[in-house]
Amino acid sequence: MDYWGNTLNLASRLNEFARPKGVTIAGTYKVSAIPEDLRDFFDEVPVYIRSICEEKPFDIFYQKQAVEIDPSWQIPIREVKMAIVEKKFLVKDLKELNVEHYNMVLAEPPLATGDSCLSIFRKHPTMENQKLSFQLKEYSFTRNAGKNNVRIPIAPLLKIIEGKKIREEVEIEFVFEYTVR
Repeated sequence: MDYWGNTLNLASRLNEFARPKGVTIAGTYKVSAIPEDLRDFFDEVPVYIRSICEEKPFDIFYQKQAVEIDPSWQIPIREVKMAIVEKKFLVKDLKELNVEHYNMVLAEPPLATGDSCLSIFRKHPTMENQKLSFQLKEYSFTRNAGKNNVRIPIAPLLKIIEGKKIREEVEIEFVFEYTVR
């Protein structure tokens, strides 16, 4: 048997909302789909779902203790935009910063912390116009002197650079992508 179409698409999107270990249920099933003795563990919330309900919210039930509702899910898809902040360093300059964290100032406040990505790029050592990249998952958001920042820990980054044997004269580029309204 093969499945396709809206039902499979909805199931896939609800699964994304439930990650990593929660439960979400389409609101079309109503609260009666949840066994009575488990209903206190669920809450109902309207969300926007890519390619299903982008303009009008769709109700879902979610497991309160296991699913964190991202604020961007409650905004029409067309209103959510991505912002990008970039910063370049030579590896040797990064090592000489002599700080625990590097703060990148964000032009706009982040809409949701879960929809962000920090990538580190460098030129490919043998292929012209090609870049190699890796992602750093250890970062946090801060507000300092009235400005929004992404705070990047230097020690884990230097450990990765050392493990990849990236030379000190190589330029690396931080590219931070995040959602804004």
